[in-house]
Amino acid sequence: MRRPVFPLAALLLLAFAAPGWAGGINATWTDCSTGPMTRTFACNSNVGTNDIVASFEPPRNIPDVIGAIGVIDLCLGGVNLAPWWQLGSGGCRVGALSASAIDLSGQPTCADVWQGQAGASTDYIVGYSGWDSARILVFVNMSAQVAQPVASGTEYHAFTVRIRNDNTVGGCAGCNYPACIVLNEIRLITVNSGDVVITNPLMSNYLQWQADVPNCPFIVPVQNRTWGQVKTMYR
Repeated sequence: MRRPVFPLAALLLLAFAAPGWAGGINATWTDCSTGPMTRTFACNSNVGTNDIVASFEPPRNIPDVIGAIGVIDLCLGGVNLAPWWQLGSGGCRVGALSASAIDLSGQPTCADVWQGQAGASTDYIVGYSGWDSARILVFVNMSAQVAQPVASGTEYHAFTVRIRNDNTVGGCAGCNYPACIVLNEIRLITVNSGDVVITNPLMSNYLQWQADVPNCPFIVPVQNRTWGQVKTMYR
């Protein structure tokens, strides 16, 4: 039997439709791209950390990246946001949330776009899409003089969000409540190439805390953002 002959145009269309060309975002616990999707903690210590590692594969080559804005949404699935998750100003665990542009695992498995030249910060918004939810905004920024290129087909460490176990024992209740955590977006900031928004999962863009949350990640809605306001915070 003769093998079918495909026109060159059709072969090119298939090649460029492959998932790798579209880029994407990943979220894992502890290790970039290779870490687990679920993390459990006995809630029996005020010592220790829980690291959400965000990474991205750009949809195309970009010559001049100088920063990123990440959007992470979390939801307790109908349970009011517990004191343990009150990580913002005035909350029970204020100060327990931080971000780093450096891969904190000590064993990097993703490429390093920032080359140790970027800083990172967070903003925490309680009740962003209901009283069982919160939003973590992550801002990574470095000087335009040290702008870095990124290449499609390569996965890069974007940032690590660290949640410490401060005030767990005898302090802030609710550590044991399961949570669904979704990396909804990474927006790359460039010098002259325009913002590049990446939203589709590369492998998986959601995590779970303590146990499976029914209907995760779909219980965490994608919210419209006023990016002019967000970028004002970024600068």
